[in-house]
Amino acid sequence: MIRFLILSAGELKHALDLSKPKFVFTSAFSAKKVTDVCKKLSYVDKIVLIDGKKSNGNVVSLNDFVKKYKDTRFDVEAYVKQKVDIHDQVCFIMMSSGTTGVPKGVQQTQENVLSIIQSYRDMFILFRMLHDTKPIIMNMAPWF
Repeated sequence: MIRFLILSAGELKHALDLSKPKFVFTSAFSAKKVTDVCKKLSYVDKIVLIDGKKSNGNVVSLNDFVKKYKDTRFDVEAYVKQKVDIHDQVCFIMMSSGTTGVPKGVQQTQENVLSIIQSYRDMFILFRMLHDTKPIIMNMAPWF
């Protein structure tokens, strides 16, 4: 999720133009800025308000979004997982800070995410072997 309030309208538009999302998820806190920018973007179908209760036009509550797009025919027992090349498949796009210019989108692959999760798992296991307390781990993003 992009920290919408710290971005100018131009920076937010630039960030969205990099990935051209169909749905933009935001909080009520930054909804006005996001809505104003997204009105001008033809590729955005819906703005999903993660902490809102009511839908209003192009802005829908998370609950209404889930109800609309939930596939009631989905059968967990019949699900067949798809093969994915974890080295190539993009999991998400992380935005750089733009300190040396406009923010840039950095694609994080499934492999990137899995390696971070595995390293955290390994740190937790090692820490538990050496100490009687639960570890506290600080994550330093971005991962690029």
